[in-house]
Amino acid sequence: MKKQKITLTRIIFTTLLLGSINNVQAEEMTLKIMAPWKSEGQMFRISANEVLIQGHSEGMMYIDAGKGSIDALNTAVFQCPGKTLVNMANGKLETIGNCVISRGEEENLIFAEFACKGITGKCEGKFTITGGIGKFRGITGSGKMIVRTVMTDVVGDVGTGAVLKGSTGLVVWPALKVNIPAK
Repeated sequence: MKKQKITLTRIIFTTLLLGSINNVQAEEMTLKIMAPWKSEGQMFRISANEVLIQGHSEGMMYIDAGKGSIDALNTAVFQCPGKTLVNMANGKLETIGNCVISRGEEENLIFAEFACKGITGKCEGKFTITGGIGKFRGITGSGKMIVRTVMTDVVGDVGTGAVLKGSTGLVVWPALKVNIPAK
């Protein structure tokens, strides 16, 4: 039997509608998400062949919850501080970071962490939802993430901590599995 995909909005509505009934079941859904982003930060040369980039990214998520959902296309904003280690000799990189995701309400936030490896301009890795607050309390999930990056402008000296401006890109979560606990 195929599981019905349900959006967070439907679960919240059902919980409010049913009020004190305690048998609302936990739900799992698979989301497709695409998010353009921009970032800024600092770059430090830490060895003959390595550069460390520390900064933060922010952008808008376009979330497709699938066929039959109340909100077939949702949006959310995200901010992700992180760091990237780039090997300048071979172009390989590793990135780790954390994210906070919101629909504009400070009392309802989702927290996540990520790690990806790749080459300059592209990395792939895992995105893990670690929890939330407010109506997202207890949320978990994970999935593959694919990040494309273009560094458009560097100001200053890499050796002394150049300020990185104008880095942009796109991140895609082709199948992010999200678990929403029973309320």
